Amino acid sequence: MKYLRALILGFVAGIALFLTAFYFNPFSVQSPLSPLSVSKSRLAEYSYSRIPHDTLVFTNNGETRTPTHPDRIQELWEPAVHDTSAFVTILRDTAGKPAGIGVKISSWSEDSELLRARPILNSDWHLFVPEYGTAYIEQTENVWSFLRAVAIPATITRTWEGNWYGIVTNGPNALRTARLHGGSGAMQGRQSEAAEIIHVESYSANDGPMQSDGRLTLDIGNGR
Repeated sequence: MKYLRALILGFVAGIALFLTAFYFNPFSVQSPLSPLSVSKSRLAEYSYSRIPHDTLVFTNNGETRTPTHPDRIQELWEPAVHDTSAFVTILRDTAGKPAGIGVKISSWSEDSELLRARPILNSDWHLFVPEYGTAYIEQTENVWSFLRAVAIPATITRTWEGNWYGIVTNGPNALRTARLHGGSGAMQGRQSEAAEIIHVESYSANDGPMQSDGRLTLDIGNGR
């Protein structure tokens, strides 16, 4: 019995050390600033709500803590899209006025490496902004900082409250910016960069984001 207790204690201690090392992973340090923050190009910024009920449409596989919206929306339960979420939202300019529509589709990447603090999402934005036209953003995201600071603590306390924001864009460009491909209007044919930041003030372990928004920064070059 003495050896059994020692074995159990050693096993528990090992798990505790592993989780501690995992949580304070040295690979998890991320730059606090986006390369676009020092860009000399003209930038456009659009914000959007990350709360599902504030979107026009939000859907996933129906098995996550974040509920779909509206209730009648089709869930993405098919095997090919089971790890995918999608939403349609209103994009607002810096004055808070509606400026366009954004469609975002995200899926977990096969390149994710949790032990290296790399939970990676592959995401695509389709933007419809009358002022500049249409554009497509190809993006990879590293959401470890969000998981570590917000989602993991929320699983313990059930509700997290604070003031956290961070850059989730992690590529695919060499400087960890997203690729922006112009579609129509003033953006037609343009190839440039974009970045996404998320801000969280309240998060529920049961319902996901309660008070949260995101911001897209686009390199639009010399304007119209």
